[in-house]
Amino acid sequence: MTLPAAAPERTAIDLDANRPLDDRYFERMAASLGDKARVIPFLVGRRVLDVGAGGGELARAIAGAGFAVTALDASDEAIRRLESLGGVEVAHGDASDAARVVGGGFDAIVCSAVLHEVYSYAPADARRGTLDAALAMFADMLAPGGRLVIRDGVMPDDPSRPASVLLPPGRIDAFDRYAVLTPHAELVLARDGARVEGTRHQIAELLFTLTWGAETFAREAQERYQLHTLAGYAEAVAPYGLSLVHADAVTQPGYVAALADIEVRDEHGRPWFPPTNGLWVFEHP
Repeated sequence: MTLPAAAPERTAIDLDANRPLDDRYFERMAASLGDKARVIPFLVGRRVLDVGAGGGELARAIAGAGFAVTALDASDEAIRRLESLGGVEVAHGDASDAARVVGGGFDAIVCSAVLHEVYSYAPADARRGTLDAALAMFADMLAPGGRLVIRDGVMPDDPSRPASVLLPPGRIDAFDRYAVLTPHAELVLARDGARVEGTRHQIAELLFTLTWGAETFAREAQERYQLHTLAGYAEAVAPYGLSLVHADAVTQPGYVAALADIEVRDEHGRPWFPPTNGLWVFEHP
């Protein structure tokens, strides 16, 4: 399979689930602003809440576009970085407790690569309920006419259709580590030699975790990145009274380049690669 050349947007960092976020993590997040900036044209009004703001690269860009930004994060390291930025209001708290920490009446709420973490780190028997509660809370926090903007993983269309990968020798140990560490039973895969077969969703989750490097899997393998298809998020948010005004999915070239040594095929044996991110914009009536 011939893949286009591009600089990887996700490369390996040394990050352990039991260690604080280090400088390289924040550097990686800052380097990914290009795709995150897609949210800015969809913002409305004045007051914007950036949920899970991390090192603040997106919050700073939103503030630079003329919005009054509240940056919310639960990490002590992130809070220190956010406070050093200036120009944004900083709030220390968890995404699932945002309403208590910062109140409501926001013209826009941005969740960039956050909701999959809300889901992934909830108790196993409460993941879906925790995600639904967060969506309901964000809807309640919006002012009339306000928007909820979600940028996150997007499940491939027809996610249950078959797909496969052929791993090069250098990726097999990483796959075995991933297979042991993932806590999501629906993502468990087995390999036969260098070949791994599964659903499109399972294969996509594997691919995107592999981009981080096996040394990060103590943290990254804990996460399920894709929660809904492009249409599925609209269905998930509809019960909370918000209307979908925009949705799109992209495949970022950096992911393709970072995985260029892996042969990815659909059920017909044709080259295939999943979308990497979705963007959804919902509006309060």
